[in-house]
Amino acid sequence: SCSIESWMIESEFFLGLSIDNDPQVIFEILGNSRFRGYPPELSVYKDSDDFYQITLRAGNGAGWGMYDENAVEKRIKSVIDTNIEMHDFVNEGFLSPQALGEFLTMAYQVYEAY
Repeated sequence: SCSIESWMIESEFFLGLSIDNDPQVIFEILGNSRFRGYPPELSVYKDSDDFYQITLRAGNGAGWGMYDENAVEKRIKSVIDTNIEMHDFVNEGFLSPQALGEFLTMAYQVYEAY
């Protein structure tokens, strides 16, 4: 969204995970201290391939005096690219404990709260 004075980019990522995932992976994402400003939400769907869904949300913005439209466009493209990368990284609803760190590194580019 934007106005004459400022702009705001809000994004959401829905991480669908199968029931076969190690619960520790889910607990680590939900309890991760870097998401404390806007913590992820967990939903459980018993009649779906995506048994667990973790929703990550973020938003940032500024006044037009700090950034121009090129910086905003670059930020929008970065958010889209990061969300695509996160989606592609989670292979068919499975995120292994060994791959969790790499996934979180990607997520922090958009969803880092602190």
